[in-house]
Amino acid sequence: MEMISRNDYYALVKKLVSERRPLPNDGEYTLIPIPFDGYMLNETTKRIVNANFMHETTDRHNEYMLTGHWFDNLSYQFAERCNFTLEMMSYYSAYAFSDEQLALFTYCEGDITFSPYKDKNLYKKRKKEMIRFYNKEDTKC
Repeated sequence: MEMISRNDYYALVKKLVSERRPLPNDGEYTLIPIPFDGYMLNETTKRIVNANFMHETTDRHNEYMLTGHWFDNLSYQFAERCNFTLEMMSYYSAYAFSDEQLALFTYCEGDITFSPYKDKNLYKKRKKEMIRFYNKEDTKC
């Protein structure tokens, strides 16, 4: 079993799909867990995020985030298990936050994002922006 970063695995799967080649077998690769050093995340959140978010990247502010995709809206389950406050805008979009863990979550038509923060003031600023965005009448996520 080969250890691989989630970004390398994501790139490999993308390449195999584009070449119409078979995907890796179960157990062929193991994703290297994200340690989340310095973040305030609880162990349940770390475990669920490691299992559900496939791509490490940065957002439009060049801040660390993870992205992924769900084929169904699992926002309720995520929020309940990770102790996040959830706001469902519709079945197709939602956002959640944890002031204790300094982390934000969004769901829109299957796309999911997770943004943990180390700085409380930056977290509060991004939380306010997220809430404002999702509560605008003309928002289409």
